[in-house]
Amino acid sequence: AALRVLCEDLGIPFQARML
Repeated sequence: AALRVLCEDLGIPFQARML
């Protein structure tokens, strides 16, 4: 969950992060 919040804060989609 924390990682998702960090990704959103940076403006990077969580799904894209995994890909």
